[in-house]
Amino acid sequence: MFADAYALAQHFARPLVISTRRLNGAVESNVATWVLLNADGWFLTAGHVFGLWRDFELHLPEMTRHRAAEAAIAADPALQDDARRAAVERLAATIDLAWIENCSAWWGTDGLTFRDVSVIGELDLALGRLEPASLLAGPFPTFKNPETGIQPGRSLCRFGFPFEQLSVSFDPARSVFALDKPQLTLFPIEGILTRVIGPSPGSPVQFIETSSPGLRGQSGGPVCDARGRIWGIQSRTAHIPLGFNPTVSANGRTFEEHQFINLGWAVHVRQVLDALRARGVEVEVSAD
Repeated sequence: MFADAYALAQHFARPLVISTRRLNGAVESNVATWVLLNADGWFLTAGHVFGLWRDFELHLPEMTRHRAAEAAIAADPALQDDARRAAVERLAATIDLAWIENCSAWWGTDGLTFRDVSVIGELDLALGRLEPASLLAGPFPTFKNPETGIQPGRSLCRFGFPFEQLSVSFDPARSVFALDKPQLTLFPIEGILTRVIGPSPGSPVQFIETSSPGLRGQSGGPVCDARGRIWGIQSRTAHIPLGFNPTVSANGRTFEEHQFINLGWAVHVRQVLDALRARGVEVEVSAD
């Protein structure tokens, strides 16, 4: 059913790998998905995908101040050796080893850099532009017309890059990450549109809900119909209790097993298009 949608989505649904190195030396990578919108290099993903990058931007001035304080202690001629050591120890106690010292983004293609990123927190969307756009080729996506046909029972498919295990290391001499970049595989998972969620008095966001969950690595990816039209951008998975808790025995213990259904929530195409239009980003929208 979704073979045609997959053939289209593999061009505009692409992997994003955020790599970080913390002050304690820990190096890790996180995989997400982004959507290439047009020939100008504009992209869309989930806002929380940029959480690590925002943390890096917050930690950077903290580390700069800390290093300036270290340098001031080292250069202070009034300090004797014992006093200098004590001052260094007091300063070291204020370090947060979880600070992110280095951060890098790989967009599935070498040589791309991002700019003009705006994170629309209330919608969990991030919009930005990649350069050089000459490295990015279509076909580009068509978005579903939000005024017609969005109703429960429609078959949809979510695309993204779950299950990827990447090896990343950091070269401190060159201050660069080395990422083992295998051919990441676009993964589809089907479901039906179960409900339209929100907006509500407590949240301005409107979601389309699907009967299948969003998987780690699919955040920011498109939810499409069989024609490949985008109905939403994957944001989160809701874990809804089913209201029954069967008794389970294991390893000599008896306990209640709480039952949940995991449902994917994607930002509604109407709100996606409103956000794009507000920022002057042009995309294709279907007539129906």
